[in-house]
Amino acid sequence: MEAHKAYIRGILIKMSAQHKKIKQAQVNDLLTQMQLQEKTLQSHPTVDGRTTLMSLRRELKTILLEEYNKSTSFMQANYYSSFNEP
Repeated sequence: MEAHKAYIRGILIKMSAQHKKIKQAQVNDLLTQMQLQEKTLQSHPTVDGRTTLMSLRRELKTILLEEYNKSTSFMQANYYSSFNEP
């Protein structure tokens, strides 16, 4: 029975690491796209370029807020689960 738990725990850790790598790759990709868009806006300012930059910023903000909310709720759960313990 204990071997099954360890095996499943390993699978969950692996899936979590893959998910974390994918999220980090998305953030890095958005940051590089934003940097390129900012450079093109400096040389050739256009309305379309500005709206593209704003949408990239909005998408990055959404991803970062999701991570923040997840970590905050996890921290609150840990705090309140050990609230009655001395």
